[in-house]
Amino acid sequence: KHRVVFAGDRVRDLDFVAAIFQDLGSAPATMEASKCADAIGCCPGNSAEEADAEQAYIQADMRGCETWVSLPDWQECPEAFPDWWAEECQRYKRPVVRMDKALYEHPKAGLYWEKHCDKQLVSIGFKQVDGWSSVYWHPQLEVLLAVYVDDFKAAGRPKAMEKAWKMIQDVTQMEDPKDAHLYLGCIHEKTTQHIAGVGDVAVMTYNMEAYLTQIVSDFEELCSQLYGTKYELPSVSTPFLDEAVSYTHLR
Repeated sequence: KHRVVFAGDRVRDLDFVAAIFQDLGSAPATMEASKCADAIGCCPGNSAEEADAEQAYIQADMRGCETWVSLPDWQECPEAFPDWWAEECQRYKRPVVRMDKALYEHPKAGLYWEKHCDKQLVSIGFKQVDGWSSVYWHPQLEVLLAVYVDDFKAAGRPKAMEKAWKMIQDVTQMEDPKDAHLYLGCIHEKTTQHIAGVGDVAVMTYNMEAYLTQIVSDFEELCSQLYGTKYELPSVSTPFLDEAVSYTHLR
């Protein structure tokens, strides 16, 4: 994300570099939708499962204006081409091919995949939840489905879930589903706790320790590269800053 400033007729970021905004057309499911699926999965007799679509974007056809892409030099990456291409490419100075699938890095690939995915899910009985993009409900199976790009999370009764995943796999190339564990970088830990006067209840704990540890490690590595010497953040007993430490000092 950019924090931007206006300079004349240009929009620039805080480094005074021209700000570039990605063409965002897709609307993936929110974290609230994921939590909603977890809540349903924690209800008695229910479960929550997840699965990934295989090479999601290229399952969708290209739309819009006709797009052509330039192929890389086969000598730089010969393993990416069939054996006969070495001889065939000698006929061309700059070979190009028409893009028939929504390849990754195309600014609207996410949008085309989302439209393709929506069409397939609707065809098997899922209905999009009003006002909640990429979240679906199957009224017959009573299964909630949240889709974040290629990450699918579903919740409901186990037998209904089995039918739902089979239907999804019939129209989309999917991995086999598994119990919800790692979703959007967050580890899900489902346990059972006993509450006096209530009984045993299912509890979902969200563990971001590994994610935060990786962020700190990446930050230390970047600082080490910039300063030319090993940099390590000091250990602290709390994640909160001392009020006496100013932002200027931190910079």
